[in-house]
Amino acid sequence: MNSFSLKILVFLGCMVPALALAIPRGKPQVVRSSASLAVERSHRLAGYQAANVSVSLPTMSLMVTKVFHDSYYPQAAHPNFFWSASNKDLYSGKELRLKDLFKKGSGYAQTIRKFARKAIAQELGEDLNSGFIGQNIGSSKHWQFAISKQGIELLPNSFPHAVGPITVTVPWSVVADKVDSMSPVYTFARTAMRKAKAAAK
Repeated sequence: MNSFSLKILVFLGCMVPALALAIPRGKPQVVRSSASLAVERSHRLAGYQAANVSVSLPTMSLMVTKVFHDSYYPQAAHPNFFWSASNKDLYSGKELRLKDLFKKGSGYAQTIRKFARKAIAQELGEDLNSGFIGQNIGSSKHWQFAISKQGIELLPNSFPHAVGPITVTVPWSVVADKVDSMSPVYTFARTAMRKAKAAAK
């Protein structure tokens, strides 16, 4: 063994104990798949932090990333979770906002909210007109969303933890007439309108 190899071994021997002490106890930092999350939840005494990440390419110029953040700390009353999402136009490098997809003044937010309220009310068995649904959907300015070929997936973060994570996909057919023709999702809206016209014949 030469002197260089010996120095590396001595260095590693010194670092391993230091690294072991640096690892936070009871709060492991992990990135897990959804299958692993179920296993991690069984270790509530230790606590956990996890992120379930999915990436898709609805078109060649559009990259969508969804992250479900999930954590639990020892003796907490309930787990914590929230969604974050990114919709990136790969041609321009721009992060897309909902208002970038629709015609100005089209009323898209009201249409999406109305659809989402009805879908969530049915899912939860709540009164459509209850303040609970409207309050927890929140403002369109703060909606997390993910674009797909099927529609716009809303990812509300303000519902109580007892309800669990909620997602609502608003089909393109619901908002097709409001999509801007220069939007990167216009092809989805156009396809939805064609299908609707064909079905009406």
